[in-house]
Amino acid sequence: MKRNVFLRVLGITSLYILIFISLVFIQFVKHTSFTHLVGAMVVSGNYRDLGELKKTGKNVSFFLEKGIKVVFGGVEFLLFPDQGFEGFDGQGKLQDLVATTMTLGEDDVRIGLTRGGEIRFKSVYSSGVPSLSIQGTLPEGYTEVRIPFRVIRSAHLVSGERGTMLVKQGEKTYVFSRGAVDYGKRLLSLRRNDPLALYGVLPERKGFNPQEFTIAEGIDKNLFNALRGQVVNSWMTQWERMMGENPDEDTVLAYVTESVQRGTYRQAVATISPLFLEGTARTYRSSAFLGRLDAGLRSLSAYERDYLSKISRLANEKSSDLLSEERVVYQLALRGNRALLSDVATIAKSIDPPSITLPLACGILEGWVDWKTFADGDMNRVLFEAGGENPFERLLDQARFVVAGALVKVGTDMVFAERDKKIDILFNCRLGKALVNYGNSSGLREWSDIGSSILASVLKNSKIGSFIAAVFPLPASGEMSLSGGEGQLRYARLYPYVVDQDVYYPRRVAFPGLPVGGIWAWTGGGSLRASYEGNVLSIAVNFPEGETHYMLIRGIRSFTKLQLYNIDYRTDPRFERYDSSGWAYSESEQTLLVKMKHRTNTEYIRIYY
Repeated sequence: MKRNVFLRVLGITSLYILIFISLVFIQFVKHTSFTHLVGAMVVSGNYRDLGELKKTGKNVSFFLEKGIKVVFGGVEFLLFPDQGFEGFDGQGKLQDLVATTMTLGEDDVRIGLTRGGEIRFKSVYSSGVPSLSIQGTLPEGYTEVRIPFRVIRSAHLVSGERGTMLVKQGEKTYVFSRGAVDYGKRLLSLRRNDPLALYGVLPERKGFNPQEFTIAEGIDKNLFNALRGQVVNSWMTQWERMMGENPDEDTVLAYVTESVQRGTYRQAVATISPLFLEGTARTYRSSAFLGRLDAGLRSLSAYERDYLSKISRLANEKSSDLLSEERVVYQLALRGNRALLSDVATIAKSIDPPSITLPLACGILEGWVDWKTFADGDMNRVLFEAGGENPFERLLDQARFVVAGALVKVGTDMVFAERDKKIDILFNCRLGKALVNYGNSSGLREWSDIGSSILASVLKNSKIGSFIAAVFPLPASGEMSLSGGEGQLRYARLYPYVVDQDVYYPRRVAFPGLPVGGIWAWTGGGSLRASYEGNVLSIAVNFPEGETHYMLIRGIRSFTKLQLYNIDYRTDPRFERYDSSGWAYSESEQTLLVKMKHRTNTEYIRIYY
């Protein structure tokens, strides 16, 4: 009897040992299993074979065996057919789906399916906390894809408001803020007409006191101007020394722009090193002051192609990153691009507020201001219906909430916005300017005061040396200053954010009041205005009397004659060589190249069609 028991125990023990050895063999000999940390999510599964391990490089696709699992926020998303990963085909039949490929990015994973299509999991940060975006490109003819999920052992479901269910894990509470979710069957549905789901931490809305994030220089314009003047004076001393060497283009633009305002424009241009004037570092940007418009036009045209290609790609992908592009509404509206503006509006209307990140919040504030400006008729009436719906309106509350949650006080007299425990100086400049414009446009002065406070804080850290660190770590509580930054950012990069937008810094300018869109100028002139009466387009340009500057005016169709100083002017290919005004025209680029020597502060360009 004892012998039988012994043999039985020995047999069972041997079986367990055999199973264990088999698992070890599969796990460590075959070596096809993987686990990757992508952003805030964990991705795991098995490669199809050992050959996949030899693949290297970015955006490489790996073949999978059977499926893949994504874990985030207390939930496992199971893309396996035996777990219920399936979809409805064109005939309404439920078909198994298999995840066959995986492409890893820095913060996302794209999963290819056997029947075509793709599921993209992307880790994003919203209001300073991690969130997950799940977007489907459904297989051809499919109307719905179902992704099974389960709550892991360390988490549990709890009831929320209005019948929603929440996932509680530790001290954090997660919620599906968008998407069709069946909590009973543990299924997430991505449908052809709504292929996006969002899952992340349920934000806690805390009381916000704007006065806590303003400083004296942000509230009092005189104090701000005094600080700016003091800091820019120190910058100018450095820039003047750099002009005789081989300065970068940003420094040239900042130095010459400030010199125009100080009445020393001609002297500033004369001090620029021939190494820069004749070098290859020049682009269309400096042509506004220094000429060489033929090369400037080639550079501008190349930039335009690249920019619109990038924006079109983001629009085709229906990516919210499109709205994070700096002042994208203004850039598209002045170019008269209705199709891409329509895409911007569509994407804005599809965004779920809880998914808004800090860069997106900044873009939303910029977009709201620029859309309002154009739609109200102050700019180009052709592109917008006056009084029509502003697609950014419904996102403003969450955008302000995200910005408020990112604000930090450093010491007693500095305010910044932080992302991922870091303070990005150039982004803070952009956000500060966006808040100033938003506050002025909306009448909510507290936001313009916060924006000015951020800009003033940047200025306070930009008095010494020739550059500032690009990114600083968030100071610990109680620390009074920024320290330990990384990267270098020349002060000239900050300059356009701390000066008024329409005072000579080279920029794209839209012409208000015209009956057609798409006419704009690259110019370093002061204020510009245009009118169209009969068959004459008249453009008024301000610049100091006796000085010369240059313009590239886009969207100009072929014309019969052009007047400067109320006199008919003929084109001359050598017009830039003469000590007078002149022009040339590129029909293929629909661009007018103008050299304007000002006899008075305001001069007119009249184009006859």
